[in-house]
Amino acid sequence: MKEIISRLAYNIFGLAFGYIVGRILLSAHIDFIERGGSDFFLLSTSLIGLIVSIALVEFDQVRTLKTNNLLRNEAISLISHEMRTGLTSAGWAIESVLQKYSDKMAEDDKMNLKTVMDSIHTTVIHSVNLLDISVLDLNKLSLSLKWMTLGEIEEIFNQMQKGYIMQAEKRGITFTYNITLDKDRQIEADLLRLKIILQNLLENAFQYTINEKKLIELTVTNTNNNLEIKISDSGIGIPAGEQEKIFGEFFRASNARTKIPTGSGIGLHACAQYVKAHRGTIRFESKENEGTTFYVTIPLKTKENIDEFMKKV
Repeated sequence: MKEIISRLAYNIFGLAFGYIVGRILLSAHIDFIERGGSDFFLLSTSLIGLIVSIALVEFDQVRTLKTNNLLRNEAISLISHEMRTGLTSAGWAIESVLQKYSDKMAEDDKMNLKTVMDSIHTTVIHSVNLLDISVLDLNKLSLSLKWMTLGEIEEIFNQMQKGYIMQAEKRGITFTYNITLDKDRQIEADLLRLKIILQNLLENAFQYTINEKKLIELTVTNTNNNLEIKISDSGIGIPAGEQEKIFGEFFRASNARTKIPTGSGIGLHACAQYVKAHRGTIRFESKENEGTTFYVTIPLKTKENIDEFMKKV
């Protein structure tokens, strides 16, 4: 009610201001104004005053909304950072206990602690996603890019697959992967975000491969110019009419929401932003009820990269 009264007051003020301006101009006896008729001119200036007042109110609301969004994202950024720090510390503590007392623990206890570690790791990944989504709006996303060999990437990606192999066995999914890279080639990348790209895409594949045919395939290779990641699944797919929105912030396809009500919808948006920040590309092919294939390419270190770098030195 208060907002309605405020809008009404602004509109009345706009009308009155326009009318007064009209009266002042008429009193100046300007020829072309008087020629059109005083009543018509007063009506015109009053309407202009009303339109300006409406525009000012809308502008003020947009500015207030933008300010509130920035404050919200600052808060999300701070909370997400604290979550990540706390969870990471908890993970280190559990890992330390496992290393120190592993030989004295019962197998069930070790498995339970490893399950907790996996949950912590997944939650850390989600908190990083949330943190980065908030800082993207604040234009503060900063990747920690460094040069590394594809041999390092291959080793880390292979380590990551151990958890997915266990997950596939539990869920009756046939999971195959082939990670074969030219070990001496180099790539400039943020290792954490590179892992998150792979993890987000794999998590989606495992989450939505819930039909009778359960197949997931991961291929990581490189050409002369690019690191290439391909992830295929035989899951629920993406409806054709919704595919253009799939990288949107907080968007989830209608069939995904029906099958699995919970979910944030930030994973693919984060992937797209990370790939873009690495000067790469991400695309997909999908058919509803038949599956989805995602393709990610990230440029490698080439002679052109080196020449460009040397020009800046």
